[in-house]
Amino acid sequence: MAKNATSTYAYPVLNAITEWASKLPLPAMENILFVCVQHLLKTTNDMLDHLFTLGANPQNLHILGKTYSSSSTVIEKLIAKGCHYYPNQKQSQVGQFANTFKQDIKNMWRSIQVELTRKQPDMIVILDDGGACLAQIPNEILSLCKVVGVEQTSSGRRNILSNKINFPTIDVASTAAKQLVESHMIAATVTEKISHVLPKSGQGYSCFVVGLGVIGQAVTKKLLSLGYHVSTFDNNPLKNCLINNANKVQSFAEGFEKADYIFGCTGEDITVNLDLNKITSNKIFVSCSSQDKEFLTLLHYIAVLGGKYNNILEDINFTNINGINIKVCRGGFPVNFDQTAESVIGRDIQLTRGLLLGGMLQAIVLANKHQLQNRVYMLSPMLQQIAIHHWKQNGSVHLIDPALLALFDDIEWIKQNSGGFYISCDSFIMPSTIIS
Repeated sequence: MAKNATSTYAYPVLNAITEWASKLPLPAMENILFVCVQHLLKTTNDMLDHLFTLGANPQNLHILGKTYSSSSTVIEKLIAKGCHYYPNQKQSQVGQFANTFKQDIKNMWRSIQVELTRKQPDMIVILDDGGACLAQIPNEILSLCKVVGVEQTSSGRRNILSNKINFPTIDVASTAAKQLVESHMIAATVTEKISHVLPKSGQGYSCFVVGLGVIGQAVTKKLLSLGYHVSTFDNNPLKNCLINNANKVQSFAEGFEKADYIFGCTGEDITVNLDLNKITSNKIFVSCSSQDKEFLTLLHYIAVLGGKYNNILEDINFTNINGINIKVCRGGFPVNFDQTAESVIGRDIQLTRGLLLGGMLQAIVLANKHQLQNRVYMLSPMLQQIAIHHWKQNGSVHLIDPALLALFDDIEWIKQNSGGFYISCDSFIMPSTIIS
């Protein structure tokens, strides 16, 4: 039974999903163990407060952040509530985030395994960002009780599928709401943040944008508006024709050679096939995607030649063997993470937090009522509809095509445009008050 389920906070999406969940036949929430890997930001804390409002015990929450995004204020609040917070190891070299983070997750699971020798929960819910936490759960824990996961990123979803996870997972990553709406809000934040790493005047500088998804397109338009000469490249030739006034190059090498600034917007290592010893002009690299992936080969090259940093988000300045100056902004991590309270303004990212809260609650309800298979399940289209409906109350609606938002009135359309295996559940009946 939910505790204080009428409590409200600043964000309509979280409030609405909490109200919906308070009417569900939830099992004893205080007996569920939550294991979370998240960006530790203000709205993450707000999301967890809603989970606690519904009866979850803060002392049953184990949480790990990411070194490049964690807010110290949020960490302090989590600890004060009694949550088990796991600090990240200090990254010793550039380009080593993935290896260090994997060890952080391993250490967390080791501590949880010790705790489970003293107390066994009814269920374990894993909320992950990137799939590594889901993939590393010890087999011994899987044999203790029901385990169900929630994954929010496309890379994490691929990680789940490639690792053949042995328990059911709710797929937030490929929901229509996250793919078609959230990306525009992240793009808006990225374009605002890149202004801080650029000179005041764009005259005389050349920029190269690699990857023309929603974020890459937004970055290109922003740079053009600031007066920069901009070249673009995407592996999909059709995307190169999307933006007028940008120079469409035929290869990565062509655009890279002439650019002063390189913006990585792919979520992959764009320097992997680059001959770094042949860079012949000064370059500044700016990541607009995920972790330190965009320039990972370059970062490893810098590490081998002695490049170091003290603060994980400080710029890396390096002179290569040809005497060329190379700068990697914020250690190769995304420009929209600067260790402030949010990476995207709260009224917008509340949509994502609401989807994640809904994913955890759906996982609990389904795992409690059904014998789920070890597969990736669709996040309820009804939950997505609730989230979008209430996000429109104070989110940046101007960023989204009104015709697209109108499509979320159709549950069947949401279902057709979301990934994961669809399962109906009698508990998922939308009270009319939730969307009125």
